[in-house]
Amino acid sequence: MPENQRRPIERTSPNDLMALAAESAAAPMQVAAILVLDRPVALAAVRDALADRVRTVPRLRQRLQTAPLGCGRPVWVDDGGFAIDRHIAGRPCPAPGDEAAMLGAAAAAAVHPLPRDHPLWSVTMISGLSGDRSALVLVLHHVVADGIGGLALLTRLVDGAHAVPEKGFPAPSPTFRDLLGDATAMRIRALRR
Repeated sequence: MPENQRRPIERTSPNDLMALAAESAAAPMQVAAILVLDRPVALAAVRDALADRVRTVPRLRQRLQTAPLGCGRPVWVDDGGFAIDRHIAGRPCPAPGDEAAMLGAAAAAAVHPLPRDHPLWSVTMISGLSGDRSALVLVLHHVVADGIGGLALLTRLVDGAHAVPEKGFPAPSPTFRDLLGDATAMRIRALRR
């Protein structure tokens, strides 16, 4: 992407700031969805499918970056070190592999805080469910998607939205000058209102 065509600066919303401020290690602001599959699935197959599909949802390859003092709210930037393996894990379902055991394993995955230095999502594949089934647990931080947004994102991942060609990933992070200019423009717009 040419230097003169930087992506627009994407900042966290005031609601996102509240979610970030309200969370604690004991109560992360995360939402989870469980997909129960009618057969066992290899973790490598899940990894391969998601590696392609996360490209259709740019936010899944972005992380939050704190802006310097005076430069406004945190911004979303491409994670130049993005690695799908950091976001996917497997775990066996405890015996007897019934719904209660699966929900316990899913809850354990959902409450594990997501590291802030990487994109804020994870997928845990739970194997060994009764009836020769498996489950996928998708965990998203609330700043990535709320309930409805999470369902739309899940649809893109599960239904296999077509991958889009790479467009300069990773895009360069905004400079101090970019952030200061954007924050100043936001303040001027707020004063005019």
